[in-house]
Amino acid sequence: MTTSEFHIVAPAFNLPAQSDAESFGSVVWLFMHGGRHNSQPLFALEHTLLPAIHLGQYILVMDKSASSGAPRPVGYLGWANLSAEAEARYVQNPITGLTRDDWNSGDRMWFTDFVVPFGQVTKVHGSWTPLLANVSGRYMYHRSNERGVQVRQFVGARVTPDTARQWWAERPILAA
Repeated sequence: MTTSEFHIVAPAFNLPAQSDAESFGSVVWLFMHGGRHNSQPLFALEHTLLPAIHLGQYILVMDKSASSGAPRPVGYLGWANLSAEAEARYVQNPITGLTRDDWNSGDRMWFTDFVVPFGQVTKVHGSWTPLLANVSGRYMYHRSNERGVQVRQFVGARVTPDTARQWWAERPILAA
C-alpha cells in the first residue's frame, strides 16, 4: 500500500513484502535509533523480532520522500497471535518467554513492538490504523519508570464497544 508519504509493507494484509532479510535490516535500523530498543541485546532479536518477520506479522512503514531517493524506514509494528498459555508466559517474560511456535498459536493478538524513532508517530500510526480497524489486541505500555509496565488494550475503529467487551471477557489473561 502506498500513501502520498509512505510505502507500507504488511505481508499479513497482502501488501507487498520484502525479503525477511530486508525487513529485518530495516527494523534493526529503527531499533538502533529508538529509545528503549537501542540497548536490546542481539540475542533477544531471535525471540522478539525474527518470528514476527518470518510469519509476516508486522507492518513496516517506509518514508518515500527520503533524500537518498530510496524509501527509508520510519515505523514498525509487530505482533504475535498467542494461546492463553503462551500469553501468560509472555506477560511474565516478554524477551524470552515465547517459543517460535507460540507466535501464531492462538487468537490473542499482542503488539510486541512499536517503534517510530523520528518523531512522526501521529502520521505513521495513521498510516497503519486502517489495516487494524477490525482488530482487538493487547500491548505492554512502557513509559520510563513512572509506573512500570502496564498491559493495555487496543480496539480497532470498526470494533463496537460491545464486541470489544465480549472479546476481553472471553480472553482474560491467565496467571503464569
